Amino acid sequence: MPAPVRLLGLLLLMGCGRIGFGPVGDAGDPADADAGDAGDADARVAGDAGDASGDAAMDAGLDPDLVVWLPFDTDPSAGIRDVRGTLTNGRCVGSGCPTVVPGVLGGAYEFDGIDDYLIFDTSPTLDFGGSGQPFTATVWYNARDGGPAQQVVYAQATDSGDISFQVSFEDLLGGGTYDVVWKVCASSCPSENFATWVGGVDLNEWRFVAGVWTGSESILYVDGVEQARASTADVKFDGSPFMVGADWESGGSIEDFYEGLIDDLRVYRGALTVDEQRAIMSGS
Repeated sequence: MPAPVRLLGLLLLMGCGRIGFGPVGDAGDPADADAGDAGDADARVAGDAGDASGDAAMDAGLDPDLVVWLPFDTDPSAGIRDVRGTLTNGRCVGSGCPTVVPGVLGGAYEFDGIDDYLIFDTSPTLDFGGSGQPFTATVWYNARDGGPAQQVVYAQATDSGDISFQVSFEDLLGGGTYDVVWKVCASSCPSENFATWVGGVDLNEWRFVAGVWTGSESILYVDGVEQARASTADVKFDGSPFMVGADWESGGSIEDFYEGLIDDLRVYRGALTVDEQRAIMSGS
């Protein structure tokens, strides 16, 4: 595996084009309309995530290309729900649970950089390489520390520690900077295949990252602006865990803990355009 990395993690996504936006305003507020009214998009998204009828209405109003949506609005110690159901059994353990704090869209999770992380069981839905399907991972982050290596989103390809895709902070090129890195790994993971924004980590500021895989290139966008791209021919997948805030090294150790806030993690089928990314950012 490349130099140690702390994941903000994946890993790394309303009403504009094909995007069905969810978390407009406070995602914790009760719905103002009957959750059964399939014609009312606002009611579908504003419902209580703990209410089954509200969940069904919420899901019915979302873009079918949205395959993972983690709003990070509820107490993680009670379990973390992927609104789309692609990731399951979302959990944290004991003191390793992040704290719910105000975020960009409703709540956010604050990770302590010591032992906080989330882990999920994944799904073949995320086997983008097997289907040759372009995809996009988006996430808001607010970093408290930029190095030496931190994982924001980490979709692991194998239990040997190989990577499927990830958003991370690390000094990838060894220049003493804290870089924002979008990694998509095929049969190997050389650094020249990573989209790396050298020195791009800004501390104590909310930033919106979109990592795109087009089927042949990895492209990193920050706040709707392209910052880096690299050739990447394929994406690994074997059903190993999806993680947020740390990574799972070979041998089963948890490492590279992220310190800071994470909000609204999404994964989409398809390579989102800049306009689509900016629409997500604006919450419109």
